[in-house]
Amino acid sequence: LLAVLIIIWKILILGLPVLPERSTVTVSGEGESVAIPDITRISFSVMTEGKDPATIQKENTEKMNAAIEFVKAQGIAKEDIKTANYSLYPRYDYLRESNEYLYPGGKQVLSGYTITQTVNVKVRNAEKVAPILAALPGKGINQIENVSFEVDDPEKYLNEAREEAFEKARAKADAMAAA
Repeated sequence: LLAVLIIIWKILILGLPVLPERSTVTVSGEGESVAIPDITRISFSVMTEGKDPATIQKENTEKMNAAIEFVKAQGIAKEDIKTANYSLYPRYDYLRESNEYLYPGGKQVLSGYTITQTVNVKVRNAEKVAPILAALPGKGINQIENVSFEVDDPEKYLNEAREEAFEKARAKADAMAAA
């Protein structure tokens, strides 16, 4: 009990630390890993315009299905082909009722519909990218939005860089401890 009171007295009255102070040394290390892109992501669309939604939907679907079948025939796995967007929206024209430029009168008139379907494809063989891109317009694709080159498993390269950083930090700490 007396020991506990002495410790409390040291902390409260004298402001002395109860435990011995510890020295801390911080070291750091850097690691680097180089990764060459091993996949290509391609995003492409078919946009169709017309008066009847059912007609343009059928036309759009036929074109996109032809493109998807072509991509599959190039050896792209079904799992690497994903629909990213499908939209149908109306288009309007504005009909002016007078030739006045200031506060013209007029009305909106439905002029048709636009349907867009977008697909994302992951190509794992770089040699197939150019032939696929070259053939897509012939299959009805009228928009190629994005072609990006990526690493399929970036975690592998991040782990390599971390390991190198830890090794360099350990070597620094060992050198400091030996001194």
